[in-house]
Amino acid sequence: SPPRKQVPVEPYRGRSDQNVAQNTNPDSESFFRTISRERGSRDTADSSPSFEGLCVVSAVDNRELVRGSASHQMKYKGRTLYFSSAENKDRFRESPAIYWPMLDGLCPMTLLVDEEQVEGKLEFAAIYRKRIWLFTSSAAMQEFLQDPGDVAEEALQLAEELQR
Repeated sequence: SPPRKQVPVEPYRGRSDQNVAQNTNPDSESFFRTISRERGSRDTADSSPSFEGLCVVSAVDNRELVRGSASHQMKYKGRTLYFSSAENKDRFRESPAIYWPMLDGLCPMTLLVDEEQVEGKLEFAAIYRKRIWLFTSSAAMQEFLQDPGDVAEEALQLAEELQR
C-alpha cells in the first residue's frame, strides 16, 4: 500500500495527565483530539467492565480519563459500562451514539494491519469526525493520526465485511 501522508500534530498544553493533540491540516474535513495516558497494570478478570472501568462520557466530553463506579453501571451491547456519575450515565443513555466508540471499541490499526479484532483502550483514543476511536497502543494511535480519513474508511469497510 502507498505510504501514508503526514498530518501535522501539535501537542496540547493542558493537563499533565493527558496528551491531547489537534489536527492542524487545513485540508482536513474534521479535527481530532487524542487522549493518552500511562497507566499501571490492572486486574484482567472476565467480570471486569469494558474500557477498564473508565467512564466513556468523561473521555469524550471532558477529555479526561476518570474511573467509573459499579454504583453507576449499565449494560450496553452486552457489555458492562461504568460511569463516573449518575449524570454521565444519563448522558450516555440519552445519546449512546455520541459516546460509544467506533468499531465497538476495536482498534482500527490492529484490524487493518493484523486482521485481528482487539479492543482498544481509552488511554489511546482519538476523536475524529466527532466520534471516538480506540487503539491498543500509542504507536497504533499515531499511525491512525497520520491519515485518519483513509484509515477510518478502510477499517469501517473491513469491519463490515467481517460481520457478513
